[in-house]
Amino acid sequence: MFKIILSCCLFLSLANLASAQSKYAILAEDAAGMWGQADGSGAGNDIVRAAFAAVGDQVVLSIVPYNRCKAHVLNGLAIACVGMSKSEDLNGKILFADVPLYTTVSTLFVRKSDAHKYTKLADIPSQTHVGTVLGYEYPSLVMQLFKDRNWIASDAPSEVHSLKKLAAGRFNLAVANLDALKNADYLLKQAGVSDQVQVAFEVEGSETFIGFARDDKKALLALAAFNRGMQIIKKNGTLDKILQQWKSKLATSSPSPTS
Repeated sequence: MFKIILSCCLFLSLANLASAQSKYAILAEDAAGMWGQADGSGAGNDIVRAAFAAVGDQVVLSIVPYNRCKAHVLNGLAIACVGMSKSEDLNGKILFADVPLYTTVSTLFVRKSDAHKYTKLADIPSQTHVGTVLGYEYPSLVMQLFKDRNWIASDAPSEVHSLKKLAAGRFNLAVANLDALKNADYLLKQAGVSDQVQVAFEVEGSETFIGFARDDKKALLALAAFNRGMQIIKKNGTLDKILQQWKSKLATSSPSPTS
């Protein structure tokens, strides 16, 4: 009788453990354009939810500013952050999914009144103030330019805020990571500066992933589950369906300026 009770307790314990491991609390950025918005919607968030659902797991997304999302994963306070990019300072600290959520191109913006001054990288002198987003990763060429040319990074909480500050003359240029769903027109309209700011030129591309805490057992389980789920939704058409839905929203939406 004792063996039967012990076996039942062990079975229930394993069942509870499996249940706990199949529900993941993950952080996501609040200002990633149509990939991730403050209300939790976004193509990137939908992809993450779909990937975990494809393997029978649950995910609960908490929406936070990117700098907090990144810091919590690095400090072991969260198992994953949606919207991270590979960079030198993250080497050996973050585990990235097998495939990116999307690709971006780092692009410089300029006030229209100064557009004639900045048409190529060689035009940008040392000590130039460039708007960036707090905590964002940028491609290696962009980071090298900050180092080699002593560009001064002027952080803002989001790319929209950065473009607003650029329009107000707070710095000379601003860099934003653009992609198929977060293009220049969308960002400029969100910032309400379409009549004052324009694209100067593109610099370099990069990839955006979901990043996982390196030394967390649950994070490793979540990473494996996500990778499996991504393979499934790529094969069954769910991934393409999500992307098409958001591309349609981009085509029909007219973002209102944010405060």
